[in-house]
Amino acid sequence: MLLTKLAIKPRSILQLTVTGFLTVAGILIVALFITARQINELGASSQRVLSQSVESIEAVRVIIEQTTAMERNARQYQVVKDVNYLQVYRERQRSFSNAVDRLAALQLDGVIKQELQQLLDDESSYLQQVIAGSSDAAVQTSYQSLREKAYRLSDLLGNWTTDQLAAIQRETTTTQRLLRVQAAVMTIVALGLAAVFTTLITRPLGQLEKAINTLGSGSFDEGIAVEGPADLRKLGTSLDWLRSRLQKLQQQRTAFFRHVSHELKTPLASIQESVALLRDGVAGPVNPEQLKLLGIHNNNCQRLQSLIDELLRYQKEIQSILNVVPQPVRLDQVITHVLDSHDFALQTAKLQTVVKTEKLSVLGDTEQLRVIVDNLLTNAIKFSPEAGTVFVRWQQHGDRAVLEVEDQGPGIAPAERELVFQAFYQGSAPVRGSLKSSGLGLAIVQEYVGANRGLIEVAPCSSGALFRVIFPLPMV
Repeated sequence: MLLTKLAIKPRSILQLTVTGFLTVAGILIVALFITARQINELGASSQRVLSQSVESIEAVRVIIEQTTAMERNARQYQVVKDVNYLQVYRERQRSFSNAVDRLAALQLDGVIKQELQQLLDDESSYLQQVIAGSSDAAVQTSYQSLREKAYRLSDLLGNWTTDQLAAIQRETTTTQRLLRVQAAVMTIVALGLAAVFTTLITRPLGQLEKAINTLGSGSFDEGIAVEGPADLRKLGTSLDWLRSRLQKLQQQRTAFFRHVSHELKTPLASIQESVALLRDGVAGPVNPEQLKLLGIHNNNCQRLQSLIDELLRYQKEIQSILNVVPQPVRLDQVITHVLDSHDFALQTAKLQTVVKTEKLSVLGDTEQLRVIVDNLLTNAIKFSPEAGTVFVRWQQHGDRAVLEVEDQGPGIAPAERELVFQAFYQGSAPVRGSLKSSGLGLAIVQEYVGANRGLIEVAPCSSGALFRVIFPLPMV
């Protein structure tokens, strides 16, 4: 139901295509945006941890160096009581305090911050001991404890850095997993939307193709209705109008041939009957000259009757072209069967056949392909001289298959090479024997060749006539 509603809304196939493209592209763009943001956040976290690690390492190094230096200055002051040493101590104390403040400004856990505060408090207390004149042993013990606390702080910061890196690693793993899930979901959504829009686009096109195939098969009874964008619905309406026109034309054509055959046969039968009565002397004695003329009239009547029958057969044959159902056909096998059916005619005319075929299949109608080969072979037999040779070749040339039927007869004049495919046309070349032609064989061949997606031509030949039929080979 949803697809039906969506299929009706677009005004054109272009609008539907653009909408589908923008929708799928939008989904992919959103996915890329989310991915980029998550990667940026992960990069920012990694950069922050890296900066804090570098900052903490540098600050701890300063703290340890200043702790050692302050101990040395404090003991020097105790020995010589020179305030200059105390002044140097206070400068180192400021560096020490700045390093501690830098660490305190970082996003450290509570234990480390407590250690930092304890380090500041202990250093201030130890300085008061120095100023108060505590013993060298007491000062040494105090600053040794301060140095140990500085090293312990270094260890804590190292552990904290390791924990932060592990957290980044976990965050990276989680982000990767989320990105994979997100990519899978977005891909499924995009493919789903692509499938929906593909269906909305291809369904009306499939309806059009079905309608065109139906018209091509000669079935005009079923109405054509196309659902989808407005422009395709309009095209479907035009096809339905064309179907109606073709149906009327087909009915008119059939009625025309039926009426013409009836109108021709009725007076023709009367003429034949009258000629027969005259020949039998019903109207009086007939002299030899009159009898000869009546014989000519009778032969022409029979000839006209034969032409009417051929015309009706031609109409029936051409109508069957519309019902072609393509299927793979091994034309080399068809050629063999046709040659077998003409074996008696070939022996009677003392004709030799040179056959060269390959195992090639074409898509077409089996019966129509048989008629093509049969008519071309019949034509070659008709015009071949006695004891001549008929050549039949069926070979592959590139992506096409070529059928050639060649005889050693009088050939076809260049000016007649296109005319021989017209209905009822009879060329100027003499026919062996008294066999008369209706002029429909090659016309039917051309129609059948076209119906099976082929081309036919009268190819140049040194002697005789060479008919060449070219078919496309089916895609593998």
